[in-house]
Amino acid sequence: MYLIEREILEEVLDLIDPPHCNYPERRCPLDTLSDIEFLRRFRFTRRGFYKLVRMIDQDLAPVTQRSHPLTTPQQLAVFTSALGSNEHQSVVADSFCCSQATVSRVMRNVSDWFVANARRFIAWPKEQERMEIGERIFETTGIRDVIGAIDGCRVRIRVPSAEQMNYLDQYRCMSSGKIPGRLVADEEYGDEEFLLKPVGGDYLTESVSNSNETIRRLHEGVQKAFGRMKRQFGALQSGLRYGPERAPSVILAATCLYNAAIMFDEPDIETESDSESETDSSSGSEVFVKEEPLFM
Repeated sequence: MYLIEREILEEVLDLIDPPHCNYPERRCPLDTLSDIEFLRRFRFTRRGFYKLVRMIDQDLAPVTQRSHPLTTPQQLAVFTSALGSNEHQSVVADSFCCSQATVSRVMRNVSDWFVANARRFIAWPKEQERMEIGERIFETTGIRDVIGAIDGCRVRIRVPSAEQMNYLDQYRCMSSGKIPGRLVADEEYGDEEFLLKPVGGDYLTESVSNSNETIRRLHEGVQKAFGRMKRQFGALQSGLRYGPERAPSVILAATCLYNAAIMFDEPDIETESDSESETDSSSGSEVFVKEEPLFM
């Protein structure tokens, strides 16, 4: 038999009975890590992690076992560990024994799921919740009608070299009249009826000065919330490895996960700088106490 005929015959036989691929066994530390190691790597306790798995499983579970797809727990583990460490996708892929392309698909699919389901995690308080929040704040500070605080945080992303001017840090003040109540803000925000800010001026009465101090301490709550979120997901602190097309979805997903951690009563994530932060705090209040979720 000629060589070319043999090659054709082998190709036909492969089509009839394709050879079985020997996929490498994927390393998944979900069941091997200690509870502390699990929390540090995947940013949730096992209890909270598998609550999230049950929420996303219906939409993200693989429909076939061909090519050894990642299970829903493995996908969530890839996503949270990537957000927590901000390692390159190739490094995350190596730790789960999968390809970089697989990690990229997981980051896209999981973040898209949280974008589509964001209102399950991020929402303005309902009327009863607003009344309870306002009552708690009034009992503590004597200030009425406050239902939250407003601020923003910066997250570095990859900027297209041809469009750098479009990504300069610009300030835009929020305004809304749809939700009753007021928001505590700092001096950087413009004057709005729904904003409660410290009063400026060089000669202030004692009562105004005391009121300013109360407002500033209330506003520290949202600043600390952003700090806790960046500590839980270090990629937000060091800068995302994504451009403007993907970065907003990843940031929104991280916010959903942060609120989920509060909903599930998850413990705070400890970092090497925690002790320094507690030492540097001069407010006298607890720095790492969970407060109200972030809402938009």
